[in-house]
Amino acid sequence: AAGRQTWVLIDAGGEKNSQFDSVAELTRHLDAFFARRTDLNRTIDVLFITHPHIDHVRGVPAVLERYTVKNVVDSGLMGSSNTKGQQQNLHEQISARGLRYFPVTAEAAERNTSLTNTTIDPLACKAVNPAITILSGEAPTDQWSKGQYENLNNHSLAIRVQFGKSSMLVTGDLEVVAIERLLERQRTGTLLDADVYVVGHHGSANGTTRELLAQITPKVAVMQTGRANRQQMWTAWAYGHP
Repeated sequence: AAGRQTWVLIDAGGEKNSQFDSVAELTRHLDAFFARRTDLNRTIDVLFITHPHIDHVRGVPAVLERYTVKNVVDSGLMGSSNTKGQQQNLHEQISARGLRYFPVTAEAAERNTSLTNTTIDPLACKAVNPAITILSGEAPTDQWSKGQYENLNNHSLAIRVQFGKSSMLVTGDLEVVAIERLLERQRTGTLLDADVYVVGHHGSANGTTRELLAQITPKVAVMQTGRANRQQMWTAWAYGHP
């Protein structure tokens, strides 16, 4: 509604082991945030799922259960064996709850090098209203090798948020072939240029290239890695990130 502040969540996944539970940490953080911001009514105006890997979607059921979500945007892909059931549940919840949903499918992504609509960007804030644009989504089947295509990282949403004179770019877990495709598709515009870069693929060596950084020219880089002292499988330490 006009005058009401709005809230966006990008991904809801993370680490889960004997030392850390990302879902508990996420809900603790969101509960504390909404307790401070009672005007938001525990409402998330749009939930973006960059891609259906468990470290990006693990907390989605908890988010849907605890908070009001109005819009959901993803790539339309159902994920691999450990997320397919969860993605199916998400889509069932979208239907059952009447949530607005937009999948950035290969058809939609190929038709538009930049994409926005009232599901992707339902925000209507006073004074400074953020503008949200999708720059990349599901890739067509004829782009890469079978292995590169089946790698869900390469279908990550690339999300740009413009907030007044400031901007932020999130590239999910895009890897080199998908980054090259993103650069080619955005070669004539300035939408990749951003002040804040949420570093791709948790700081992985294949999640950022020199060419990409040259286009972003970020002032600030935020790297989501987890703590290196949790020396267990499926952690930043195990993968050597960053």
